[in-house]
Amino acid sequence: MHFLNAILLVLPLALASPTSPGCGTIQDKTSLGETLIGDNQCHGIGADAKSWSVDDECVCVAFNTNECSDTKPETWEYLTGGHTDVDLSGRGVKWYKCFTSESLAYEWVAKFEAANLSSKKW
Repeated sequence: MHFLNAILLVLPLALASPTSPGCGTIQDKTSLGETLIGDNQCHGIGADAKSWSVDDECVCVAFNTNECSDTKPETWEYLTGGHTDVDLSGRGVKWYKCFTSESLAYEWVAKFEAANLSSKKW
């Protein structure tokens, strides 16, 4: 009975939690991969990234610091959108954020262009 009560208590919380879309995969220098999470939050991979493959409908920003700052261009390493494979070796990328919002994609493209970082975008 206690088990059933625990499930009934947790089930509404689990059902209410939105699921973030997967946005592709990122591999570290040891070739271990993990799913890119499209929730517009900062995620770390624990080791320098080697490459990533970003799915259609997603845009991802790679960072060289765990702040994942929207306002510090010196921390932005790469901007990638829609079904793109990118070599991230040697860039010191250990953090990223991905999203599916078209308006956020336009905002980030404008930020990269304003910071003269066009060579770092897809």
